[in-house]
Amino acid sequence: MKTLIVGGGIAGVALACGLAGQGHDVTVIERELAIHGSGLGFWPYLASSLKQLGVYDEVHASGHLAERVLMCDRNGNVVTENVREDGTRLHTELVIARPTLIRLLREIATDRGAKYLQPVTYIRLENSPTGVRAQLSDGTNDTFDLVVAADGANSEIRTNFINSVSKPMPGAPGFFRALIPHDETLLPVAHVFEGSRKLVFIYPTGSGKAYAGLYVSDPEPHMDQEETTQRGLELLEEFNSPQVDHLRKIVSEDSSMFTYRRVTTHLVPAPWYRDRIVLIGDAAHTMPPNVSGGASMAIEDAAALSESVRRNPQIDEALADFMSARFDRVESVVRYAGEVLSLGPMLNSFAANSPVHDEMIESLLGQVPAGEPPRV
Repeated sequence: MKTLIVGGGIAGVALACGLAGQGHDVTVIERELAIHGSGLGFWPYLASSLKQLGVYDEVHASGHLAERVLMCDRNGNVVTENVREDGTRLHTELVIARPTLIRLLREIATDRGAKYLQPVTYIRLENSPTGVRAQLSDGTNDTFDLVVAADGANSEIRTNFINSVSKPMPGAPGFFRALIPHDETLLPVAHVFEGSRKLVFIYPTGSGKAYAGLYVSDPEPHMDQEETTQRGLELLEEFNSPQVDHLRKIVSEDSSMFTYRRVTTHLVPAPWYRDRIVLIGDAAHTMPPNVSGGASMAIEDAAALSESVRRNPQIDEALADFMSARFDRVESVVRYAGEVLSLGPMLNSFAANSPVHDEMIESLLGQVPAGEPPRV
C-alpha cells in the first residue's frame, strides 16, 4: 500500500513506524524545519500501542519514569507524594521531551524504509474512491492508495475534505510551558507546586531537559512572545522554592522559552475518513493535556490504523475497522480530561487517590483492546 502522511508530528511519525514496519511504501511530508514543543507524559495504558508499533523499548529508554512526584505548596513544602494511602505505588508516568520523541520515531520510521520530506507540503489533493492524486510543493505528482491527515488541530485537510464545520473550541484554562535545562541537584525527582488558582510542575524528561509548566485557571488574551514571557514571570511571582526560582531565572534569560496555549476540546464526529483520506491525532481530536491524552491518543490512532491495515487488505474495510476501534475510546478520554479539568489546578487533581490515578487510569487500562499493558 502506497501511503502519504501529511504532518511529521507525533501521530504522523508513529504511523510511519507502524506502516513501514509492515513493508508498506510510506512518505511523510512536514512543512516545518524546526521541531516545536516541550514535554509529554504517557500513562501505562499506552504501553500496548507502543509495543504494537515496535517502539516500546526505545521510547522508554529515551524518557524518565516519574516514580516519585513531590506535591508541594507554593513555598516548596511537601504536602504529599504520589503514593496511595495503603503505601502502594501509583501507576508511573513516563515523561519525555517532545522533540526527543519525534526525532526518535522519525529515525525508526526511516530505518524501516519510510521517506521523510521536509520542508514539503501538499499543493493539491484529488480524492476518489480508488486513490488520491497529490501534487507536492517539491514538484512531486503521484497517486497514493491512502492519504493520512496528521496535520494538527487546525487541519486544512479536515476542513476541505472531511468536515468543514468541526473545529477545536478554546476553554478558559491555559498552560505556559517550557523545556529547560535539567538541574539534577535541584530536581532529582518531579515536583508540583500549588498556588492561587494555578499549579507549577517541573518534571525530568531523561534527555538533559526538564518539562516545566504553569497551569492557570483563567484565560489569557492573545500575546506575542515577549508578552507571554512577561506574563508567565508575573504569575510565577507568588511561588518561592529553589526549583521555581531556577525556572524563573531561565525564562527571564531566554524570552523564547515560554509558550502559552489555551486548552481546546474537539472531537470530529464519525467517520474520520472520506474515500481514501483519513484523519488521525489532533486533526481528529484535541483534549486538555492534564491526563496526557493528546499525544497518547495520537499514538493509539497510529497503532490502531496500522493494525487495521494489517488485518484488512481492502482499504475501505481497514478504515471502517479503524473507526470502530477508535471513536468510543477517544470519546471516553475527551470526557475524562474534561472532568479532571473541571476540578481546576489543584494538587488534589493529581495526587494520591485522585480521579486521575484511580478511576481514569484504571478505566483506560481496562479498555485497551489489544495486549496486556504492563504497569511500569
